[in-house]
Amino acid sequence: MAKKKRWVGLLVCLMLLGSWGMARGADEIRIGIVAPMTGVFAALGKYSKEGSILALEEVKYRGAGKPVKAFFEDSQGQVEVMVTKMRALVERDKVHVIIGPVLGHEVMAAADWGKGTGVPILIAAGAAEDATMRKRSFSVIRMSWSGGQSMFDFGEYAAKELKWKRIVAASQDYAYPHNQGGAFIKGFCRAGGKEVIKIWFPVGQTDFSSILATLPKDIDGAILLAGGSDVVSFLKQWHDFGLAQKYKLLGGGSVYDMSLLRQHGNRAMGGLSTLHYAEGLTTPQFLKFKDAYVKRWKDQPAFPSEGYYTSIMWVLKGAEAVKGGVENREAFVQAMRSLKWDDAPRGPISLDAFGNPTQNIYLREVAEVGGELTNKVVKVFPKVSQFGPFDDDPEGYMAMPADSRDYPSGNCEECMKEMKKYMTKHKW
Repeated sequence: MAKKKRWVGLLVCLMLLGSWGMARGADEIRIGIVAPMTGVFAALGKYSKEGSILALEEVKYRGAGKPVKAFFEDSQGQVEVMVTKMRALVERDKVHVIIGPVLGHEVMAAADWGKGTGVPILIAAGAAEDATMRKRSFSVIRMSWSGGQSMFDFGEYAAKELKWKRIVAASQDYAYPHNQGGAFIKGFCRAGGKEVIKIWFPVGQTDFSSILATLPKDIDGAILLAGGSDVVSFLKQWHDFGLAQKYKLLGGGSVYDMSLLRQHGNRAMGGLSTLHYAEGLTTPQFLKFKDAYVKRWKDQPAFPSEGYYTSIMWVLKGAEAVKGGVENREAFVQAMRSLKWDDAPRGPISLDAFGNPTQNIYLREVAEVGGELTNKVVKVFPKVSQFGPFDDDPEGYMAMPADSRDYPSGNCEECMKEMKKYMTKHKW
């Protein structure tokens, strides 16, 4: 009998401990943060973590009247690792929301996983288009930009302002460059360009001599669509082959990013790129963010820094809107989808019906400012949606095949014919 009482007492204690743990979990906001902190893209992970910590310290690890606890995981830039880490964040750490990842192939895997689980996910720095288009889901929100969002206007700029007709696009062969290249081609062809010659290379390639030695001669310029340490190797060899004296090299969103500029050195001077973020912004809200970042980390912020910082703040604004009730996933996600932030560091942000930001896109030029390389703003393209100039026909745009290494065609005549077949409501 005494033994039975002891077992009953133990069971009651365990139940009390379990209910205390549940209450304790409900009394704090638990955020999972995923980024590639090792591997080829480790620099992006470093900036992601620093931006997250800056935001958390700014709010003193509190939001909506509750303590905020963060759990950091390294995706290593590998999909299988990332999904395992995200699952652990939910099952082991009981997080209410996940912020991340960074890379295009990670983003699509995260979006698929999030759609299946219903876990709220804020994509903080990744740009794979279909996460907020063809494969969108209610629980997945993007806080960065879609890869094409920054490239439609860049393609138009190359055709109209630079007067280019025929160019080479050298690109890493995965989702993000596919999307960046696809949107650039659409904008370039729509503005009067003639041909974009595509050259693909795998992530992790260090020797580009065979590509650079066989570039077509009758081109007006080139664009590099890549990220990570591959970019440093490519740009160095571009100069070593004497191509910098012959052609201007445009860059996709990551090519001239702050995470790589010091490694590029003077080879990056004058480099043009477009992104939703620019280190050379001079708005009060950006300077406040930048000064705080430099003071905390003794380094200039890069686009993942601001992306993760803004995502943390967005989560806490959403938590405030539901009075801390982040356990109610549907209400929490709806609150975050309904937010606007007019004075975010990068500029005004609002979300479209698909969960992607409508925001400024900046044409940036690498210049030396105060003895340090930075991306100064040359031109602002305001309130750009993820559909760019085709936002009057989003359904027609999404009816097209997703961007890939083979689609759209780099032949502008074929590209225009294909776009007009699908986007019948667009005002051409």
